[in-house]
Amino acid sequence: MLVTALNPETAEKVAKKLASQFWSIKEEFIVDLPTVEEGLQTALKLSSEQPIVLADIADNPLSCGSGDTTELLEYMLKLNMRGHCLEVFMTLNLLNNACKQELGITSLFP
Repeated sequence: MLVTALNPETAEKVAKKLASQFWSIKEEFIVDLPTVEEGLQTALKLSSEQPIVLADIADNPLSCGSGDTTELLEYMLKLNMRGHCLEVFMTLNLLNNACKQELGITSLFP
């Protein structure tokens, strides 16, 4: 959370009020999520007629994740899910390095 104001006291007061409000409802944001392996097993059981989207929410750079972990890809390879993945990399360098590893990933960028 970022609060800006011309008056520092106002900014601090508003920031503390918002922080208190967010803290009071924090339990509403807690959900029981499957493990990576459970999520992939569920995806494999679903119809192959439609695309399935998986999100590695623990690695989200917008919530302080590094955006470069490979746990989802690692489990997909363990489950022999080649050809089932469109992996999103945060930088062109990461994408090109992954393509060089012969993991069945094709770069769309030169």
